Amino acid sequence: MYNHWRNLQKSACRRSETQEENERNFISDLNYLFDIAHANALEIIKIEEDRKLLLSQRESGWTGCLMGIDMKLAKREERVLLRVIEQENKLAKTHHSSEIDDNFMDSSEESSGTEDISDQPGPSSSITQPSLEENIDEQIELRMGIVGGMKCFLTPKIMAVLDRFHISQRSAVYFLEAVAESLGHNIDELTINRNTIQRYREDF
Repeated sequence: MYNHWRNLQKSACRRSETQEENERNFISDLNYLFDIAHANALEIIKIEEDRKLLLSQRESGWTGCLMGIDMKLAKREERVLLRVIEQENKLAKTHHSSEIDDNFMDSSEESSGTEDISDQPGPSSSITQPSLEENIDEQIELRMGIVGGMKCFLTPKIMAVLDRFHISQRSAVYFLEAVAESLGHNIDELTINRNTIQRYREDF
């Protein structure tokens, strides 16, 4: 190769077609100057991709190349991607939790508003709307045929106290039974039920 180059130098002043062709051939041969592969590389190489790579490198223009992966850069990019995904998940969880809290607060406000309205006395301050549980208990009493005593000890003062503290018919039954028992009365002989209390409230 060196001798070929020296001969081209000696005839460098000639611009004949032969000289130009020799120069082009020399430049083309330079591409194969650094082919340091083994003479029997194609027979030794077992991996098909490596064999194709060697053949492509020996073609005109070196159409193939062998490149490695920057592992440090790849790991850094992977960490950045994982960090971004983790932050997005945290934001999504925070947003979801705030929505749940808002819904809970709205439900609590609606419930408290409903309770406040139900606890407020009506215009007459003596008639209260029976709750769903009271209606159910009344139906149970009617179906079971529960009959109370015949003695009634309800007075206008007792009704005034029940209305003053906004005690419902149902709560009043338990309250009056406890008071009657503590005073030594037999509650089976007394008329203590919601219907009687409601009727006396309306009358008084």
